[in-house]
Formats: sequence, C-alpha cells, structure tokens
Amino acid sequence: MKRPKGVAAIVVYYIGSATVMVPFVLLVSRKDMDLFSQAELLFISPVLIIFSVGLWKMRNWARVAAAVLTAFGLVAGIVSKILHGFLYDFGIWTIVEGLIVLALNLSIVVYLLSSGVRRAFLSASGEM
Repeated sequence: MKRPKGVAAIVVYYIGSATVMVPFVLLVSRKDMDLFSQAELLFISPVLIIFSVGLWKMRNWARVAAAVLTAFGLVAGIVSKILHGFLYDFGIWTIVEGLIVLALNLSIVVYLLSSGVRRAFLSASGEM
C-alpha cells in the first residue's frame, strides 16, 4: 500500500518544526523561558526527526509513538494554557493560537489512529 498523503504532510510538518525549534531556542532570548523549557524544546527536535524518518518509512512504531506523544503534548498544552497562558497573556490572539494548535494536534492524533492509516502502516510492515 502506498504512503498516505496525510502521512507525508505530517512528516513535512514535523521536519519543519524540528528545524525551526533549535534556532528558535538558541537565538530568541525569552525572559519567561526557563532552563527546563529550553532543554525540553532541544530534546523534542531530534525526536521529531526520528519520528519523521519512521513515518516516512511507514514504521508502525513511529505512527503509534507520534500519535501518543502528540496526544500527550495536546493535553500538556491545554493544561499549560489554562494554568499559565490565560493568567498572564489573555487576549484574542491567545485564544486563536490555542484553537489552531488544538485543532492541528487533534487532527494529527485522529488521523494517525484512523483505521485507513493503521491498515496502510500494517500492510507496509507485513504485520497484517
């Protein structure tokens, strides 16, 4: 079975995110970004590259891991916005940005867990 176009789009998104994250962390001086947040962003970048390669090669472990970690990031982002974002930087842009990120991450999780994508990955790996 061929690679679904949505998987290719996710790979491009992940690679783009990974390549932008490192310069962002290293070049942008943010007063509110602590050392843990910087380390977290620098750790996520190579993880996204690994997931991208796995997704491109149609590895089922990459599909499951990307879905699980994207869902975890989605929940963490919602909790972070509720606890910190709305308290310190509440405005229309905060709401719009949150909804865009929520919709994008939720659509990635739902897509990667859909039966058609699952079948494509399982048939590519010969597990079906």
